[in-house]
Amino acid sequence: MAVLRVAFQTLGCKLNQLETESIADKFLAVGAEIVPFHDVADLYIVNTCTVTSKAEQKARHDIRSVITKLRNTIVIATGCYAQMDSNELSSIDERIVVISGDMKASLLSLPQWLLDNWQGHGELLHAVLEWRDEVLAAATETAKEAVSSLSRFEFHPDRFLMHSRPALKIQDGCNNRCAYCRVCLARGPSISLPIDEALSRVICLEKAGKAEVVLTGVNLAQYRSGGL
Repeated sequence: MAVLRVAFQTLGCKLNQLETESIADKFLAVGAEIVPFHDVADLYIVNTCTVTSKAEQKARHDIRSVITKLRNTIVIATGCYAQMDSNELSSIDERIVVISGDMKASLLSLPQWLLDNWQGHGELLHAVLEWRDEVLAAATETAKEAVSSLSRFEFHPDRFLMHSRPALKIQDGCNNRCAYCRVCLARGPSISLPIDEALSRVICLEKAGKAEVVLTGVNLAQYRSGGL
């Protein structure tokens, strides 16, 4: 595959940051080049937030800035804002591919898919749309919900490109229904990484030379596993 230049923009919480790190790690593994968001790239991935209207406005601004500046680039929008208002994002431009937040983990498969099926031949937009259609076709509404729950803990990169301290996702979602917050709708109900698996991942990070691990989630107070 021709060297693909990929740029990332992450808005919102540490959980989004970790998930972006995981996707970037997969692109590195197939030989892609990760560049700063304001550099020229073939593909931009914006991991959005919906906690505040300013966060949503920032996402739209960042997407428009890229689309306006570069006529041949593609933007993938994912995350909580993409989950709640996918039509608003996709209506900005036809070169925007929206991957809803509950399907964000499918982006971990995109780098290898491009290596196997695109390899720099043909338009990248068509390739990304073909990958997206395959992902959606494979996920029936029933299976989509199950896959979404299981895949939420697939975000555990081997290396951290954008942060010095490694993070470990042990919880996602929220069972609260606060009137002012849409996170419970965007992320779904609380789910926890089993404690045995969490400890195993911490040990792996320690063996890799990491002296500190940041535990992260949407609402860590709702972590439940092994009597905790």
